Amino acid sequence: MESQIQEGGADGNASLYPAGDETARRRRTEEVRRNLARRYAAQADAYRATLVKFYGADRAQSIKYAQAFEICEYGRQPSPSDLKAMFPW
Repeated sequence: MESQIQEGGADGNASLYPAGDETARRRRTEEVRRNLARRYAAQADAYRATLVKFYGADRAQSIKYAQAFEICEYGRQPSPSDLKAMFPW
């Protein structure tokens, strides 16, 4: 969302987005979007085998972007049905 990027949510620093300079704000917003797209495309590629496990080969190959989450090693480990409830697929 634009507000997350321009108000500092994406990188924690709203001062990178000059107030009143819409051209600079748009340019910085596009830069952040490109960087996030690269990051999430790399995660989709890195976890392609896991995507295949959850979505099947055909659907997994069409996924361009993904965010990976790590299950905490401490505490209860979710079952496959727990994961499906948390992350419907």
